Amino acid sequence: MKVGVLTEIKVDEYRVGLTPAGVRELAEHEHEVLIEAGAGVGSAIADTEYEAQGARIVANADAVFDDLSMYSLEDYTEVKHVMIKVGE
Repeated sequence: MKVGVLTEIKVDEYRVGLTPAGVRELAEHEHEVLIEAGAGVGSAIADTEYEAQGARIVANADAVFDDLSMYSLEDYTEVKHVMIKVGE
């Protein structure tokens, strides 16, 4: 399974939906984890910390949504909802 983590876009939301420890757990069970570049910045988590645990950093949300099983802290916004593929 591919799991994607986006940068949260809600105003004053600085948390991230998955920590590097969560990435490690998923990677150990042979899941591919895609992290939008900078997703962990608000939580003081560098992209390199995610990479060290097996994540692949991708440029933007579009790249994350190419294959989707996603962690997000907030309800889907209209933008996120539109990006979810039919049948996902």
